Amino acid sequence: MLLCPLAFLGAFCYTTVRPTASLYARQLGLSYAQVGVLGFAMGLMQTLSAMPFGRLSDRIGKASMILMALSGMSISCALFPLAGDYRALLAISILLGLSGGGWWPSIASAFGAAAPSRRRGFAMGLYSASFGSAYAIGPFLGGLAINLSGYPAAFALCLVAGASGAALSAFMRGGERRMERRGHMASGGLGDIRSLGASCAGGYANGVLMGFLFTIFPVYLKALGFWEGQIGAIVMAFGIARTATFLKAGGLADRHGRSRIAALGLAIAAIASAAIGLSGGGIGVWPSSILLGLAMGLIFPSLTAMAAGGGSGFRMGVFETAVGVGLFSGPLVGGYLADALAPEAPLYFCALVALASLAAVSALSKLRM
Repeated sequence: MLLCPLAFLGAFCYTTVRPTASLYARQLGLSYAQVGVLGFAMGLMQTLSAMPFGRLSDRIGKASMILMALSGMSISCALFPLAGDYRALLAISILLGLSGGGWWPSIASAFGAAAPSRRRGFAMGLYSASFGSAYAIGPFLGGLAINLSGYPAAFALCLVAGASGAALSAFMRGGERRMERRGHMASGGLGDIRSLGASCAGGYANGVLMGFLFTIFPVYLKALGFWEGQIGAIVMAFGIARTATFLKAGGLADRHGRSRIAALGLAIAAIASAAIGLSGGGIGVWPSSILLGLAMGLIFPSLTAMAAGGGSGFRMGVFETAVGVGLFSGPLVGGYLADALAPEAPLYFCALVALASLAAVSALSKLRM
């Protein structure tokens, strides 16, 4: 249970400092393109470092890797308000991205290692709900801190969260060392290649959908005539539905099969994505967005439980790399399709990706659909 507050604190730090850094960069006078490069650098470093840092966590221990990652995040939070130009912000963004590359596979594999195989889906539901709640309230509290006291207060809030998580991970290192002496530590490696391939196929679709939802989707809604408050409410409704489904999805995955629940989520995601595109900006956007949130809530805990195996950080690093590629390619392809074809074309692209991933998960898991 100590992993739940740890997952919350690390995710709170990472997901709050990223938008805060972007807003701070704009205040310093950076262009939109430069702000985009900062975000690209963070995401690229996180994706490229996920596998090597996942492998390293298998060798030095999950708690040690988490401590290093959270220390890097905390240093980034302390340095951002001291940066005064583009080069300094870019260097700090690279450090933050590398820290994220060490953080996400290590904390996920720690949950996988802490739970018995029959309860791994439930453990991943706890993990998903822990970081999902941080996604929900972190950026809001960061924005509130900016409004009340300025950017230094927001960065300080992130620093407190990261440093608290680092302190908790340092405390957990002692327990991890005792487990290692008793021979209870999970070994690294790729394990079952088929289940890893299935989880990566679904993970890519998850990344494409999340990348679209937090980049192209708000712009699409704006073009349809929704005002900012409505857009925020729609995205919030999606987030609430996703987070509320996380815990239930983990238990369902343990009882009915992780690949089955992931496949069900991918099928619903394909339907919901197409439904949003077909709604044409009408009232159907709301229920379709909520349905998509429910689908994403089914997908992620099931996939992470499949990827975790016996708690291998390397496996989780491979999985996080697949998710990261989706986060990059989804907005890139979706933006091009919107310009070249129609504003709703990215939604149909997301539906096709979900269906393709569903087919891959079904084939690799030998599901009878």
